Amino acid sequence: MSDVAELLAAFESGELLRPSPDTPNIVDLASAVGGLVGASTTIHTPGRDVLAGLIGPCDHLVLVMADGLGMSAVRAMDPDSFIPSHVAAELLTVFPSSTPVVLASLATGRWPAQHGLPAWHVYLEEIDAVSTIIKYVRRSDDKNLSELGMDPRDAYTVPSLMESPMWDTASYLPKSLVGSDFSTYTSGSSPQNGYEKLGDAVGAISDRVKRASSNTISHLYIPDVDYASHVAGTSSPMAQGAAGGVDRALAWLENALPRGARIVMTADHGLVDYAKSEVYWIDPSDPLMAYVDHEPWGTGRTMIFACKRGAEADFEGLFRERFREGFYLLTVNELKELKLYGPGPLSPVMARRVGTHMAVSKGAWLMDYDYPKVRDEVQEEHEAVSQHGGMTPAEMLVPMVVA
Repeated sequence: MSDVAELLAAFESGELLRPSPDTPNIVDLASAVGGLVGASTTIHTPGRDVLAGLIGPCDHLVLVMADGLGMSAVRAMDPDSFIPSHVAAELLTVFPSSTPVVLASLATGRWPAQHGLPAWHVYLEEIDAVSTIIKYVRRSDDKNLSELGMDPRDAYTVPSLMESPMWDTASYLPKSLVGSDFSTYTSGSSPQNGYEKLGDAVGAISDRVKRASSNTISHLYIPDVDYASHVAGTSSPMAQGAAGGVDRALAWLENALPRGARIVMTADHGLVDYAKSEVYWIDPSDPLMAYVDHEPWGTGRTMIFACKRGAEADFEGLFRERFREGFYLLTVNELKELKLYGPGPLSPVMARRVGTHMAVSKGAWLMDYDYPKVRDEVQEEHEAVSQHGGMTPAEMLVPMVVA
């Protein structure tokens, strides 16, 4: 039995969107920016020239990542406001539509198949445990991976192209993220500047550009829309207010920047609201765990399993019996053939991190693994909020704003 035909039908109908190098995408944008600033590791992708043409020549570039501000959120804004009125293109993000996966693609100009980050949670054979890769910690106890003997270069194996030998590069991100292993990786080790309020960040970028004596590229990361959507839902006043705040900040920045400067904004993903009834829970005592070698990893809408050799048929049968309503189940070979992680073969690192099977949500459904924790934690209740990581249009379509 295979779920591939049903998944292909979902792609054909548009219910889900298949990652593709033939449609303008986040990797194309990374290639376009890398080419513009002369990054030495840039690969020329099929859509690079089109997106580079939309950006045009400039002396200073502000590349903004508005986490969670997908096209669905943009369409909900006043069409005359800054962001909707400056959308130059709609892009496909990569799969899974999860922040560390997308940011790694934007930083490296590579598809997930090559950069080796398959999800929010990643099994690392070097420590024989699941990590929260964006935090660079072991999932069960938040212990830093370096304390477990791992080098960041083994976790993040493809170099970032975000540090240019020709352009003066700097990153602006919330203070709590400055200096983290992942931020250092994605910034290409360029200077990181922390901010408490978004207005402080855009003011600092404006001042930097005005004082510059050479070309500059400034990376600005804004988590506000993602946070608000997770907490309150995509249509909530909180999420809409966060989107409005980003809009006003970028409009102010555009007016403050000198001639020859360009703002390019995109997002890593959009989000989809879900109901409590659309969450499947599994834990270490679940019968499914008898057929796997490690605890599962991934993201709520894409769960990865490492099945024991010889137990595949039993695992697949039990999984489909219980979860067929909400999830497709793919083998790793089917995953490769569908090229969901992008064109080309999986890198050796990625091949070690994708297990034997992947569960892919059919829509809003989530699968949550209640993993063992060293510390007691208050169990979060699943209310009707939002999540991402799947392939619905709301999650996969993101804007490319040029101003």
